[in-house]
Amino acid sequence: IVEEWRFIALILDRFFLILFVSVSLIGTLGSLLKAPSLYNSTPPVNPICYLYYPPINDTQWLKKCGTDYSLINQISTSISNI
Repeated sequence: IVEEWRFIALILDRFFLILFVSVSLIGTLGSLLKAPSLYNSTPPVNPICYLYYPPINDTQWLKKCGTDYSLINQISTSISNI
């Protein structure tokens, strides 16, 4: 009877191993497939934009980093008028 229980334990161990591995793989693949970078096709931000804090009137930096220069001018003139 001891050998029968040993065989049942072996079957249960294999079953739980297969169950654990399959749930782990499905969870990992599910997490990776939900990553927003897979579906976002916008280009990344230029790393130069984060190298230093730009001076107040650095128009080249504003144009390179994709900031709307006219919007910045409107904000700066409205702030200077206060």
